[in-house]
This record gives sequence, C-alpha cells and structure tokens, in this order.
Amino acid sequence: MLSMALATGLARAQVPGPAAPAANDGPPDFSLRSWDVRDGAPADVWTLGGGREGVLWLGTGMGLYRFNGLRFERYRPGDQPLPAFNINALLVDEDRTLWIGLFEGGVLRLRDDGVTRYGAAQGLPGGRVLRLVRAGGALWAAAGKGLARFDGQRWQRVGEAQGYPAAGAEYLFRDRQGTLWVSSGERLYRLATHAERFEDTGVQLGRGAVMSQDGQDRLWIADGRGGVRPLGVPGSWRSWAQLPDTAPAPAPVRMDGLATAPFSPSVVSERDGKPATRVKQMLFASDGGLWVTVNGRGVFRTGVADAARLMPGEQLDWSRGQWFTLADGLGSTITVPLLESDDGEIWAGTNVGVSSLRQHRIRRVTRLEDDASTGFNVQPEGSGVLLSSSSASWRVDPPGGAVRETGIDPRPAARRPATQAVRATDGAVWLWDNEVLWRAPPGGRWERWFQPLPAGARATANGMAADPAGGLWLALHEVGVFHATRGGIARVKEAELDGQAPGALAVDADGTVWLGHDGVLTAIDDLGRRLRFGPEQGLRTGRILTVRNTRHGVVVAGENGVALGRDGRFATITIERDPAFGRVSGIVESFDGDLWLNGGRGLLRLAAAEVPALFEASASPLSYQLLDAADGLPGIARQASAMPTAVRDARGRLWFVTNLGVVWLDPARTPRNSREVGVDVQALMAGGQSYPAAQGQQLPQGTNALTLRYAARVLSKAEQVRYRFRLIGVDAEWRDAGTQREATYANLGPGDYRFEVLASNPDGLWSGRPSVLTFRIAPALHEYPAFRWAVALALVMAIWGGYRLRVRALQARLRMRLEVRHRERERIARDLHDTLLQGFQGLLLGLDASVRRVTDQALRHKMERDLTRAEALLAEGRDRVGQLRQRIDDEDAAERGGWRDDDDADGGEGRGPDRRLAERLAQAGQDLVRPPGQFRMRVTGTPRALAASVEDELLLIAREGLTNADRHARATEVGLDLDYRADGLTLTVRDNGIGLASDWEARQPRGGRYGMCGMRERARLMAASLSVRSTPGAGTELVLHVADAPRAGWRERWRQQRAAVSP
Repeated sequence: MLSMALATGLARAQVPGPAAPAANDGPPDFSLRSWDVRDGAPADVWTLGGGREGVLWLGTGMGLYRFNGLRFERYRPGDQPLPAFNINALLVDEDRTLWIGLFEGGVLRLRDDGVTRYGAAQGLPGGRVLRLVRAGGALWAAAGKGLARFDGQRWQRVGEAQGYPAAGAEYLFRDRQGTLWVSSGERLYRLATHAERFEDTGVQLGRGAVMSQDGQDRLWIADGRGGVRPLGVPGSWRSWAQLPDTAPAPAPVRMDGLATAPFSPSVVSERDGKPATRVKQMLFASDGGLWVTVNGRGVFRTGVADAARLMPGEQLDWSRGQWFTLADGLGSTITVPLLESDDGEIWAGTNVGVSSLRQHRIRRVTRLEDDASTGFNVQPEGSGVLLSSSSASWRVDPPGGAVRETGIDPRPAARRPATQAVRATDGAVWLWDNEVLWRAPPGGRWERWFQPLPAGARATANGMAADPAGGLWLALHEVGVFHATRGGIARVKEAELDGQAPGALAVDADGTVWLGHDGVLTAIDDLGRRLRFGPEQGLRTGRILTVRNTRHGVVVAGENGVALGRDGRFATITIERDPAFGRVSGIVESFDGDLWLNGGRGLLRLAAAEVPALFEASASPLSYQLLDAADGLPGIARQASAMPTAVRDARGRLWFVTNLGVVWLDPARTPRNSREVGVDVQALMAGGQSYPAAQGQQLPQGTNALTLRYAARVLSKAEQVRYRFRLIGVDAEWRDAGTQREATYANLGPGDYRFEVLASNPDGLWSGRPSVLTFRIAPALHEYPAFRWAVALALVMAIWGGYRLRVRALQARLRMRLEVRHRERERIARDLHDTLLQGFQGLLLGLDASVRRVTDQALRHKMERDLTRAEALLAEGRDRVGQLRQRIDDEDAAERGGWRDDDDADGGEGRGPDRRLAERLAQAGQDLVRPPGQFRMRVTGTPRALAASVEDELLLIAREGLTNADRHARATEVGLDLDYRADGLTLTVRDNGIGLASDWEARQPRGGRYGMCGMRERARLMAASLSVRSTPGAGTELVLHVADAPRAGWRERWRQQRAAVSP
C-alpha cells in the first residue's frame, strides 16, 4: 500500500513516474460557499453591512435581510414592513443603529424604538442614495443630487459654501486618518479631520469610481479612466493630479487555466459610446490582500506583495492574482458589494444571493489524486518530509523549498509495490513488500533480509517502526511480531496477544515499544519488561489504531475514542461523549505541546494547557479546535494505515495523510480564535405560538411545554458551534446540546424560570458567561396557593361534615340499640328481682327457721355459716341488679350529652390505689376452696387504681376459675397470683389437680355450662388476653393479662359501644 525509498545514491533502473506533486506554497486556497434563493437568500444584494457579532445585514432590491451564518430572515421592525424595499446603501453604527439608503431616494433610520424616514422635507438631497459613511462625528450621505450631512435632527446639504461645488455625489470613503474622500463622478474631493471645508484634489475620476486604503495607508481608486491603481498616502495628495489618468493597454488574463480575452476595467457602452466602469467594489482585507468585485467577471484577489509593488498611478495587473468565478462555486458573476466580517471571512453580494470566501488554514499537496487509492507515507526528512506512494517518492520542503522526486524505484524486487518503509536511526532503509523484508544501508543496495512466509504467501504489515538502536519492529497480520537488528531477526511472542499481532505499533525515543491490540495496550521496555493495560485501567478505546508517547502521557487512539495514560491509569474520551474523537489514526505533538489528532471528523487540536483537564473532567465541556473541509482538509484520516498518518518535520510543520491526499500546516501560523461568542435567544415557542425573547416574558396559564431557539453570534462555520444550556429550577446540571440550536422542555409548572445557554466559538473556545432569558408561566386558577388552601380547607370541612354526619348516624343507631338493651336489662332486672332474688330470699328465711330448730350445735354452726354465705350471695345479687339499673342511667346520660368518666369522685366506678381487689379475691378463695383443698394468694408489684367495671370482671373470672379448681380438679392446692406490672395487670389461678383432657376444648358443650365461654367473653370486653394451660394429671393454669388502659373508662365504653353497634 505505502512505500518509501529513502536511501540515496542507489544504482538501479529508472522507471517512469507520475508528475511531481505541488507543495501549494503559492497563493492561499479559499473555501467558497454560496447561498441563493434555494437556500432562502434574497436576490439582488446591492449592499452589505455589519459582519460583527455574527450578524450580516443585506440591503437588497427586495428589502432588508439578516443572516446569522445559517438562516436568512427578512427583517421587519416590530413585525411591520419597511416603508421602502429597494436598498442601495447600508451603515451599521456602533450602537447598532441601521442607516438605510434607498434607491428611490431618502434615508431610513432603524432603531429599537422604530423607523424614521428622512427625505427632502428633512433637507436630504434628491436622487438615489448611493453611500452612507460616518466621519468626523457626523453622518454623510452621497445622493444623486447632492452631498448631505446629518446633524442629529436634520440633513444639511453640502455645497459650494463648504468647498463642494459638485451637483451630486457618487462615492464616500473615510480613511484610517479620519479624512473623508468624496467622488463626484468627475473629480475627487477631501475633507480633513476637524476641517470645515472640502478641498479639490485635482484628480479627475471616471463615473462609478470606488476607493479603498491598503496597509501602507495609500488610497486606491478604481474607475473607468485609470483602472485600479494606488494614488499614494493621504499626505501626498497634492501631487496626485500629475499622475497618469489613462489606463495602459490591458494584458491577457488566464482564468481557470484557459486564456481569455484581454480584460479592462472599463468597456464601451453600446448605448451611448461612453465608458462605464465594471469594478463595483474594492476592499483591502485584514491580511493585506486586495479584493475586487468585477461586474460580469466575478471576484478577484491579489496578494499583499503584488499590491504593494505597484507605484502610485500604476494600474493593477489582472494576471497576477486569483479569480473566483462560477466554476469555483460563485453564485453569479454579477457581483457588487464586498465586506470582511470580524472573523476574517470575505462576503460578496451577487444578483442571486451571497457568497463567502474563507482562507484555508490547511495547505494541500496537489496532484496526488492518482495515488489516493493506494495511500501515502510521510516521514520527516531533513527540514521537510519525504512523501511516497507505491510508485514514486518526493522530497517536499515548503515554503520556498523545492519539491524534488528522489528518482529511486521503490520496488526492489520483481517490481512488486511495497507496502511499508522506514528509515532507521542509522540511515538505513527497511522495506516490507508483503513477502520479503528488505534493507538498504546508507549508499548501498537493497538486501533481502528476511522472508518469514512460505513461497507465494503474502502478509500485510499492521505496523512498522524503527528503534533508537537502528533496529526495526515489524508486526505482520496473522503472522506475529518480529524484531530485526543488524545481527538478525527474531520473533517476539511476548509482544503478541493470544498469538495475534498488534494492530498498532510505536517505539519511543527511549526504546519502549507500544503495541495496540483490540482494547489492550502492551508496553515492552528496553530491558524486556512487559506491562499490559486494558479496561480495568480505564482504557476504553476499542480496537487501537495508533499510539504516541507525549509530554502529557501516553495517548492511545482507537475506533471508540482517545485515551490519555499517566501513572498506570487511563482516562478515555469516547465517541459517546463526542464523536469527533473516533477513528483517530494519527497523533502528533507540536513544538508548543499542543496535541493534534487526525480523525474521522477532521483535525483536532487540543491546547497543551487544557489537555489534562480535558481528559480528567468528564462533566466539563470539551474544548478543542476542529479543522475540516471548510479549512481546506480533503477527506478524513486514512484508516487502513500501519504507518503514522500524522508527523512533524524539523521546522515544526505538521503533515497529515487523509484518504484523499496529503496536507500540511504550520501550527505557529494557525492561531486559535480566542474571541468568545455570545448567544442570542431568538424565540420562545409554546402552545403553537411564538413569543418575543424579551426578558420577563409572561406565558399564558396552562403552559407546560415550550421550546427555546437560540443561535451564536458567529458567521463563519456557524454549523460547528456547540452549545450547552440549562433551565434553572429544572436542570441540576448543564445539558450538552452539541450543535443543536433548540431546547425543549415539558411538564413545566407555573412560576419564574431562568434559561441559560453557553456557546463555543468555531475553534472550540467556550464563552465564560451564559446568555440569559427569564420568563414566567402564569398559574391557572387551580395553581394559585390561595386557591389550593381554599380547596384544602373545603376538603377538611367536607371531611369534618361527613364525620359529623357519620357520628350522628352512629348515635342514632346506638340510641336504637341502647333502647332495646335498656328494655331488656330492665326486664332482666325485674325478673331477677321478682323470681330468683325473691325466691332465694324466701328460701333463706325458711332455712333460717330450720336452723333455729337444730339442736346439734356442730351441725347448727355449720348451717349458720352456710346461711351467712348464702345471704352474702343474695346481697351480691341485689348489688348486681342495682348496678345494672345504674349503668342504664349512665348510658342515658351519655346519650343525652356525653360520657361520664369512670374516675368521678362520687358515685363513680373508679377508685384510688385500692387494696379491696386483693381482699375480695382472698375472700373468694377462702369461700370457694373447700377442705381438704388449701388456698394460697400472692400479690406482687405496686397496686394501681382500676376501673370498677374491670375490677368486677376480674373478680368474676377469678371466682369462676377458683370454682372450677374446687369442684372439678380434685386439687389439694389452689393458688392465686395478682401481679402488677408496668405493662398491665396479670391474674393467675393455678391448681395441682387432675388437669384437663387434651381435647377439652372440642368437648365444650353447646349449651348448659358456659363457665369457660363466660370468662372469655368477659376478657374480650376488657380487651384482655385469657389463656388456659393444662396437662392431664399435672394441674391447670388460668392466666389473664389486662393491658394498662382500663382506667380510661370512657375509652372502654366507646370500644364497647362501637362493638355493640357494629353489624
């Protein structure tokens, strides 16, 4: 693919080679781009203005237009059309006021506060306004019927009293010294700085004269009398009248490589036979070159040297310069205005649109197109480079250096094209031709050095590099890695990965060999020590294409990004973060430490001071300079190259190999644009409507989605400007927008917002301060805080109202059930009193009479004790009936207006710390446990007051448990424990009787005895837990635990009554 014949004095047969390439050290190349009506540009562009801060104003026959490098916009102040459309002249003041000269006569002043029109009524002379210039602190207008000066309120005609006797004025020009020059169409006049009168220079002019000033401060004139010529410095104007005023015979001109007819700046009009100028505008650019628009011919440029050599009065030689015509991409040869923007780009207006010319920063080695398919090899040679293809080689050393073919056949054997060649440090040349490795010592012949393949087999080289000792490292595809020295050649398996040769190979000045595989980098130092790096060390470039050790660290480039390695760790910029860092096949470091990358998007320049931060700060915007086709780069970096596609020569120039040829540049003469660019937020769109991008813009209520459009104030390479934005209150971090010029948000709520946007200039420098737009989304009625509070209050009131209605419904249901319960309790109380209690009372009276007749004293005493117990039980029964009626009264009171706390001092059920419960339990145990059973009771903890109802329920449960132990358990010992704890009260009844059967719960009767059921019901009413543990033959234990809440008698009643009314 690539070859290199670097040895000198080799004797061999010569073969015909291609024509020698050109180093392109002549006039600079330019990128020419045109916009016409198909791109939205207006036709008939007669004047240009602005060119600063990214805005180009176009005065046309169709009105006033504004261009931002991407889009043309017809300008309508306040959305109202201008009062006139055909524009001849434009002037943009420092305060951005626009002055517009009209074809039909008159001047417009365009400011933010509106449009003002000036005409004859305001003192302006009639006729077409051809030129507007600000000089001496005043505004001047050249009109067909006179010259006028604006004093801030009115126009004042300048006439013979002011030293200007001409009836009209055609052209105005203010030089750098502040002098105003006026062409009347016949003579040249001047008004010096601070002077009050014009002076006639005596210089006769032709119609349509235009003027400009060169870098030597000489005034230039172009007209139909003397062509394009310098007159001299302003201080020598008194001698200009003696200069020749006729043009010499024109010389033939070569355009686009073809001889054309002689060109003269003037032609004879067929209408009246009078000469008419064809030069429409002149401009000396910031680089010193002279630009001229020639009506019907296009745009002409001559360099500063050619312009400077002309003597005053000597006409410009049209054959010494560059022409830009339709063949070069110019929209039309009918060209009139010229303007240089603040970024050095030249703009020319035509009758079909506008064109821009941008000087290339990259110089191309031309006439290499025939070898582009096989590729090229570039290596430093002397003060220049040695450039080789598969058929020839050349020494190239611009500027001023010759481009010479070496005359060496790069095919050492059987005329096979070579693929790789390298000059070693000892001057020898190593060459691989896909079959054999050749070596040519300095001044010697080619020697067959090594043939690693069987006869007829071929292998391409993945990499080839010379080491400091004069040896060679060679990586052959699917073969292996070899190290050749003067003493021989050996395979280095340590440099391979799983038996595969690396895809990239490089050798440092200290002898360290770098080998790049698929995502793995291997380093072998001069002592044979090996290190490997991969994703674990941060290397995420994918298949490695090239490696370079720089002052910043080891730079590794691959298909998926570029990585910088230091101290055994790598930081990678992947293509997901920025696609420009993909497919980099060449890395070179300039003398000042900048890194240059030859990649799939163009040439990337990373400033030396920014390299560490660029790789380390993953959240920061990437700052780099990108040079591409607009800068003269043909194609992209060559990908299938085992040799470096980026090298530096001894003079510091950088050379790059692309898929379309070879280019070079001088980084010292390729400055990076250091000017920050501002951003204009141009429109805010929401709900299908566009709103002015004014600070504090209020959007209608209900707006929840919007789009903001913005654009940087830059004309040149506007499509390469990158943006970052954020919406304060929504975005926590900056969003990287790339080159997109819109930001869209959704799900926005009402409130105040602040949109910020940053931009980088075309060379990658980010602006320090963002452009800001504040706006407000008006809240809807339901989004006002007061409305929300009102709704919340209404909701609370509705809930409270519902709650009250529910309580009333529950109270009604409770009242109905209580009435039923009251009646039932009254009936039960009556029945108990009238039947059981009365009958029991009668029975006791009868038993008392019978006891009195018993003579046996022992039996009588026993019967009297039993009778006493029966009377106590009768009294307790009467108390129960009384309590039943008392609870009925209490519930009636609650129904009438509230709950009565159980802790009422008088008549309530609560008591203070009470020992009666223990006494009552002890008495119950003595009464219920009969001999031979023995009863024991134990009280622990500090007694606390209990609600009377709870105390009664405890007593009843304990009595039931003691009764069961005495009657059924056959127990000899019955115990009762009363334990006051922090979490409540525990009552335990235990015995040592026969216990319960294992299936005692299943055998509980459905009717008849309800002792156990009653205990559980009583426990449930107290919200207590009841458990029975029994083992046959080992006794039974009854445990009741009451939580520490029963003092709150009203809570208990509430729970009980809620349970009572629940369905």
